[in-house]
Amino acid sequence: MSRSAKPWIPALVTVASIGLVWVWAPAAVGVSFIAWFMTMGLMFAFNVPATRLAFYVSCLAHAATVYLPSGSVTLGLATLCALFIFRPNDVPTARYLSGSKIPLAFPPLFLLAAVVLFAVSWPVGPWRWAATPSIGVLGLMYFGSIIPVTRVAIKDYDAFRAAVKIGEPLEDFTLPLRSGEGAFTLSEQRGNFVLLSFLRGDWCPTCQVLMRMYKKEAPRLKKAGVHLVVVSPSPADGPEAESFAKEMGLDYTVLVDKGSEVAKLLGSMHSYKNKDEPVALPVALLVDPDGVLRFVSKPDDASFYNSGSEFGRILEESGHSLASA
Repeated sequence: MSRSAKPWIPALVTVASIGLVWVWAPAAVGVSFIAWFMTMGLMFAFNVPATRLAFYVSCLAHAATVYLPSGSVTLGLATLCALFIFRPNDVPTARYLSGSKIPLAFPPLFLLAAVVLFAVSWPVGPWRWAATPSIGVLGLMYFGSIIPVTRVAIKDYDAFRAAVKIGEPLEDFTLPLRSGEGAFTLSEQRGNFVLLSFLRGDWCPTCQVLMRMYKKEAPRLKKAGVHLVVVSPSPADGPEAESFAKEMGLDYTVLVDKGSEVAKLLGSMHSYKNKDEPVALPVALLVDPDGVLRFVSKPDDASFYNSGSEFGRILEESGHSLASA
């Protein structure tokens, strides 16, 4: 997890906002909700013990800022239940990224939760509006759970997709393993399918979501005969890199592409907000046992490995099935 992400700061702000209840209650509710939303975002991006614990603390603190001025136990508990819907494993976008079909069942759940919360808050009087932020975020997640993940760097991706030569051998390269235990050479992988997933780096929250999803799917891909290899420009040395690897619990091959040299070689780069230099496009490339490029995913899309997708069809044509993996 990036050192710039300090989950305890918004968590402590949420707790401290309880004291504002006796000064100006509306401000307490607003401040605690904003801080809770920040911890929810950090938990979603990093999903490590520290962010999860900070998130749960913020849930309790925000529920307290709703309960104390209203005096309604029902409203406080309903708010707490609404916030806890956003547990790490139940965030709709994470479910979508994993390729799961579960998101289709989530929109009614979020809409129902918003309706129930509004219903129980209505008799409370003026303080029923203290639950409005929670109702609002439930509605936001309702729409977010049915809207596909937004594609990034459309122009750069389209240009790369047009220039890359699917059906021809992919340029060979050698990169060091992030573990420090040797190197990886693409041409030495002949005889196996290799899935090369390029990431922007450790600092990218979306890329960290993708890395967690790959961790979940790596055993299934391996069973289907696909060697998963993640390529990141983030360095392998230093305490932050060690902490990141430990917290993420990575159990698949990770390569260090210093300066994104290989990504540049392949033409897979794009401009990114707040970055002076172009960064690697977050795309995945499937190389077949003969070293031929067969598939390129869309940016930030980790749902491409569903058994019924183009990716799955290519494997099935070669006698490898994701459906049975």
